[in-house]
Amino acid sequence: VRAVGEAFNKAVDWDGKTASVYLGTRPTNSSRPTVLLEDLDYFTKSAEISELFDTRKDNLGYVHASGYMLHGSGGEIEYLLNGKYNRFSGTVGVPYNRRDSDRETGIKIYGDGKLLYSSSLMCGGIKPENFDINVSGVLNLKIEVLRDEIQTGCYYTTVCIYDAGFYA
Repeated sequence: VRAVGEAFNKAVDWDGKTASVYLGTRPTNSSRPTVLLEDLDYFTKSAEISELFDTRKDNLGYVHASGYMLHGSGGEIEYLLNGKYNRFSGTVGVPYNRRDSDRETGIKIYGDGKLLYSSSLMCGGIKPENFDINVSGVLNLKIEVLRDEIQTGCYYTTVCIYDAGFYA
């Protein structure tokens, strides 16, 4: 089903609770994203990223269901959306184990080369922030990790994108 859906440029989603496969837009009563960020395969990547396994807690102590950790050494991640999605939403924040860091980093999100979102500079003491971006018609989505300009040696801070997903 996934191969057929993607061949016709349609988002494909599986809902295990109802044992349903969705092609294209999910019913409007669904609050779940069509696809989570970490389930979407990247096209290119120069940023150092890692999935959150045991560090899903943000600096306020809230535990998130999913996410990526992006290291403040700079770089970017590019995804080919091919116009399949309407929204991209999630939360940007500092992981709990870096809640006392004074080193800053953040993210910028571009759709087809146009800036769609820029996070605050994140460090200890900055609350996580939610984002909800219109990505209708976007073919190419790029997440840029801002370089921590005051890094010394190999130490740098990290920022996380929590519970991020795309909605058809």
